[in-house]
Amino acid sequence: MKLLLVEYRDWKNPRAGGAERALREIFSRLADPAGPWKWEVDYLCTAFPGAPAEERSDHLGLIRRGSEALFTLNVARHVNRHGRDYDLVVEGIDKLPFFLPWFFPKLPVAAIVPHLLGETAFSAAGLLGGTLIRIGEALLPFAYRKTPLLPISASTRDELVERGLPRQNLRVVLYGHATEAQTPGDARPCDPATFLYVGRLRRYKSLDVVLRAFAQVVERRPEARLVLAGAGDDRARLEALVLKLGLGTLVRFPGAVSEKEKSALMRRATALVYPSRKEGWGLSVIEAGACGTPTLAADVPGLRDAVDDGKSGLLLPWGDVPAWAAAMERLIADPAGRERLAQGAAARAGALSWEDSARTMAGELEGVVKGG
Repeated sequence: MKLLLVEYRDWKNPRAGGAERALREIFSRLADPAGPWKWEVDYLCTAFPGAPAEERSDHLGLIRRGSEALFTLNVARHVNRHGRDYDLVVEGIDKLPFFLPWFFPKLPVAAIVPHLLGETAFSAAGLLGGTLIRIGEALLPFAYRKTPLLPISASTRDELVERGLPRQNLRVVLYGHATEAQTPGDARPCDPATFLYVGRLRRYKSLDVVLRAFAQVVERRPEARLVLAGAGDDRARLEALVLKLGLGTLVRFPGAVSEKEKSALMRRATALVYPSRKEGWGLSVIEAGACGTPTLAADVPGLRDAVDDGKSGLLLPWGDVPAWAAAMERLIADPAGRERLAQGAAARAGALSWEDSARTMAGELEGVVKGG
């Protein structure tokens, strides 16, 4: 089968996140000539400085065209010229939709939906970008009513249904973890009080909640440490808050880290912290679990799908600083309880794999082609 995948960024883009990493994991397996599917997959995305316009990487044909601001037009142009060369076009809806079913009604189209930004659109994309995203999401029931949609969590599926999309057109494809990179290994936590965040530093990630909670924790547990690993436009604000709270060297910002460094940090942490206002899924939660590390997460869509509350981690009210501080202190004071959560996190992650994700995705997309 020959497939065109459309997404704003590829995994090599400096601004890439979990959505792009997941697409790489799944579709590189589907395109692997030594694998069971042997699909031909082109990946249409935006350009970025220093990247070639076209290249093959991980069995995928990367096609980079223009900026994000004009990408919808570039997608329409490319699909108009080459769409008939493919058995199926798959678009990723994690920002502004491309509305391919509207523009190309005779073309077989499916869409992967990592999440809907909803009320977080403005903190994630600014006033103009947020407004466009909110309008785009409001149009989903009209443009995609007859389109097969593949949300990555039950929460996203349920939100799509609430917005008017037919449930019978929705199939959940859960994401796995990189089993070779993330394993518990022999390491135990470097000390009983190190908390870790790994991901983009964006305002909607609500990392200020963790910082304010951590400030309460260190008043009683001065040995506690916090690591916020990742890059993003919210770093300056967070660093200023660290100074304002008097946390000094207790909080570390290592910047973007490699997969190897990320795994080492996860293995050594007491817990991962994920206070986002909203997510589509919790890929870092599953990766941390594969490293034998539980998660403290906000009880919000996406994260509540990834965390088995009380078994692989703890779900906490979003924005509730005292609740976050109490949970962090609880894990410090109760190593045995933390270890039980760690074992549950490893079991939760062990039940997921990228091979299973690829197999499910293949089955759903093959069904779309056969049904079309």
